[in-house]
Amino acid sequence: MRQDEQDLAERLGQSLGASRGGPLPGPPSGGPLDLMQLRAEMALRLKSLGGRPADPPQTDVAVQTLPAGTGLPARLSSHSRPS
Repeated sequence: MRQDEQDLAERLGQSLGASRGGPLPGPPSGGPLDLMQLRAEMALRLKSLGGRPADPPQTDVAVQTLPAGTGLPARLSSHSRPS
């Protein structure tokens, strides 16, 4: 960049409230230690920390009264239920 472009960029950045950060770390070298670090980071990111259960327990119970005079309650109570 030319000097006047740098000055313009600096003034524009200041007017927008930007600030210069510190130096960025260099790119990884691709050595075995970098691969071990990447593997550890990926293991942390892919680790399940719980979350919403797939089938939450039922908490509401619906109670309905059966109509009288139909004999339905007697038939249901006498019906054999599997154990």
